[in-house]
Order: sequence, then C-alpha cells, then structure tokens
Amino acid sequence: APPTSSLPAWVPPARRLLSTGSTALSDVWRVDQGSCGLGDSLSSCSSFTLITDAAPWGPRHSHSAASFGGRMWLVAGDAGGGALDDVWSSTDGLNWVQDAASAGFGTRFGASLTPLVLGGAGNDQHMLLLVGGMAQTGAGESYYGDVWGGTLIIDATTTPASSSLSWRLLAASPGFSPRAFHAAASTNFGGNPGVMVMGGFAAGLDTQGDAWTTADGVLWAPAPSPPPFAARAGHAMAYCRGSLYAVGGIAGAASNPDTAPYFLHDAWALSAAGT
Repeated sequence: APPTSSLPAWVPPARRLLSTGSTALSDVWRVDQGSCGLGDSLSSCSSFTLITDAAPWGPRHSHSAASFGGRMWLVAGDAGGGALDDVWSSTDGLNWVQDAASAGFGTRFGASLTPLVLGGAGNDQHMLLLVGGMAQTGAGESYYGDVWGGTLIIDATTTPASSSLSWRLLAASPGFSPRAFHAAASTNFGGNPGVMVMGGFAAGLDTQGDAWTTADGVLWAPAPSPPPFAARAGHAMAYCRGSLYAVGGIAGAASNPDTAPYFLHDAWALSAAGT
C-alpha cells in the first residue's frame, strides 16, 4: 500500500509549509555532479556548495525557476504573507538583478516556468512559458489556467549587455482546467520542440491526471495518449535523451475527506509522443 500522509487533514502544500512551523528560505545551492554510475546516490558522486543563504529576492516558497538565455530566472512564489509577481535573474546564483517588481501576469505561486523553442529545431528564437498557479485572497483560493510568454530582450548599450523579459498573455483559456503545482517540461519528440504540462491541483484541490502539449504556447492539445498512472500534483518532470520522465508527487482525491492523500515514489517514462 502507498505510504499515507501523517497530516490530520488535507491541506495544500503552501498551507502545509506554514502550518508545520517551517520557514520560507532564500538560500541558493550549487550541485557539481561528478562521475555518477547507475545506482549511485547523488550525494555519493556530487558536491553541494552553498552560494548564499540570503538572496536579495527574500524568503519564499512555491516559486518557479528556469535556466534561459544564459541566466537563471526566478519568478513569483509566496513569501508567507501572500503571493508575489516579481522576476529576478542571475548568472552565478550570488548576484541577482530584479527584472520586474510586478511583471503584469498577476501574483501567483505553484506555477510552472519552462523554456520553449519556437519555429522548430535549429531555430534560436525562444521564450519562457509561465503556466497556471494559484493565489490566496480574502475571497478564498483562485486557480489560474492562463499561459504567459516571456521573451528575452537584450540591451547591448550597457556593459556588459543586460537582459530582461517582456511578458505577454498567450492564452487566457488554453483548454485545460485552471491548476497549480502541476509539472511542465520542454520536449523534443521527433525533432519537434514543444512543452508538455501534466497533472496538478484543480479547484477543490482535486489532483489531475491529464497532459497537454503545445508548440507555441498559444494552441494546446491533449497529449496523444493520457498518462497511464495515477493523477497527481507536486511531482517532477524532465525530458532527457529522448524520453520524458515523471517522478513522484501527491495522489488522492483531495476534496474527499474520506480519501487520505498519499505520497508517491514511482517513476514513469514516455519514450515517444503518445507511446
């Protein structure tokens, strides 16, 4: 049987962080991977280095991050007192620049942030896709189903050249239900770049089991074959060497008080689109 949660009642990840006495962090760590063999643990063949324990973007959780345009980007999240909509970037993890105090896509946490290659293989036009997320307001919880694109703007008049992101709404209603704590990954099945979004929490904290794909962030379609595994949220997903991997997460009918959520430790691979 899958391990069950020790929580007395179902709460979303953001509430769990605050209710267990945990503290939001602002540290940055670097992992230098050595020569890892099959079955080796990461700690046995890698080194971990603390870059800073007080990054200028301040303590937060449930933010989104991605590598894009030669920089690391950190977007939104929750600082404990409410959701954010700021954007920061860094080339080394120590020195951070605030790209926007309020980026225009609205405060949110639990969103996904994923690079997208536009125009097919070999094209150097890219953007970052910010998908979904949620916010807590006085009226309750709001789930988002929108898609925003961040295009890199380079100012060559500065020394060194500076980079910023220009955001625009790509899809207000892409076809899938509003959600948060889903997973997203850049893919390249058959030499066709795209992004896949999978799972997450929808309204009522119900875990989702669907998957959607896009080549441009505007038009979305259900994946050719639905995921064969349990609906989940809070999982990880990555594309590597021709396969898409989905790992772990939280499963269970969260809106049903008689169904306890449980944590997963499975791993699945999609070797080709729809197979």
